[in-house]
Amino acid sequence: MILDFSSMKKILIFVIIIIYCSLQAEFNGSLHAYPIIDYSDETSLTGGGVLIYLYRPEGQDKSVPPSLLKLQIDAGIKSSWTFEIENESQLEEGKYAVNIPLKFEKQKCELYKTGNDIELGNTQKNELSKFDGSFEMLRRWEKYHFGFTYKINYTKYKSDPDVSLLQYDDQILPSGGWCVGPGLTFQYNTLDNYYFPLNGIRMQFNLQTYSEALSSSYTFDRYSFNSTFYLKLARFTTAALGIKLISNIGDVPYQELASLGNELRIFRSGQYADYNLVSMTGEIRSFPFSSIFWHRFGIVIFAEAGQSRNNFEDFYFTGTRYGIGIGFRYLLDMEENFTLRLDSGLYKSQISTDFGANEAF
Repeated sequence: MILDFSSMKKILIFVIIIIYCSLQAEFNGSLHAYPIIDYSDETSLTGGGVLIYLYRPEGQDKSVPPSLLKLQIDAGIKSSWTFEIENESQLEEGKYAVNIPLKFEKQKCELYKTGNDIELGNTQKNELSKFDGSFEMLRRWEKYHFGFTYKINYTKYKSDPDVSLLQYDDQILPSGGWCVGPGLTFQYNTLDNYYFPLNGIRMQFNLQTYSEALSSSYTFDRYSFNSTFYLKLARFTTAALGIKLISNIGDVPYQELASLGNELRIFRSGQYADYNLVSMTGEIRSFPFSSIFWHRFGIVIFAEAGQSRNNFEDFYFTGTRYGIGIGFRYLLDMEENFTLRLDSGLYKSQISTDFGANEAF
C-alpha cells in the first residue's frame, strides 16, 4: 500500500495526539507551541513551527530536570527544510536520562576554507542533505554523571566542494558520507537549575569515536572538554562563563572539523574550522522586569572569542577571533525556567543571528 503525503500527515497528527493524551493521563505537564520565522544569507526567509511538551511525574523534585518531547519543522523559499524530533525521558526519579534526538535537513549553505585565517567572502555556494541521530543515556550520582552515546550522522553535498576548500596542508580532506560510532561522557554538575541555572558549575569531558568497522565512512576520535560557571547577581540575573576545547585525531572529514561557527553565535556555520579548537563565552542573562506583562521577557549581553588550529602548540593570543552580541529571551515555561532565545552577534562587519529553544550553554 502506498500512502500519499496527506495520509501520512494525518497519521502523524494522530500519533502525536495519542502520545500527548497518554502523557497527560500519567504526568503533570505543559504543552507549548510557537512559530518560527528566520532569515539568513544562505537560506533566505524560512518559517515553521515548534511543539514542546515538558512533563514530570507528580511529586517529582524540581532538582530533577523534566522529561521533554519536541517536534520542529520549518521550510524556506529556497527549497530548504528541517524536521527535528527529540524525546528525553527521565527515569527512576532522575537517576537515568535517555535522549533520542533525530534531525533531517536540506539546506542551502556556504562552504569556507579551513584554518584560523580565512576570507569571510571567499566561499562556495552549495546545498547539503543531512541526517543527525543519536542514542544518549546518562546515569546520575548526585554531582557526578556518567553517560554513553551512539551517534549516526550522514552528510551529502549537492556538488563536490572545491578542491581549494578541501586543501589542508599537503592533503585533500574527504567530504560527505557516514560517521558512525559510540562515545562516553563524564560530568561534574552542581547547577541549581537544568534550563536556566543561576548558580553552579558543570564540567564535562566527552570521548566520541567513529569507526569504519561500524559502517562509518571514516575512522577518527573526538575529545572535548566543556566547562560552564554561573554566578547569581540578582533575583533572576546571572553571570555565565563557558570554556570549550575540542581535539580531533584521525581521518576527519571536512564537515566534521571543529568549527568556531558551530560553537559560537558571532560566526556562521562552518567558519574557522580545523582539527583543534578553543573557545570562550561570557554573558549576563537577566529577567529584570516584575510587571505582569513584561516579567516573561529578558535580555542577554554576551562576548565570545576563540580560534582553531592544526595543533594546540600553534595557538597564540593575537590569533584569537572575537566579537560581541545581544539577545532577547522569552520565558516559555515559568515552572521549569524554559526559555526561547533570539541572539545576534557582530564579528567585524558580519552579523549572525541564532534562534532556538533553551539557552546557548
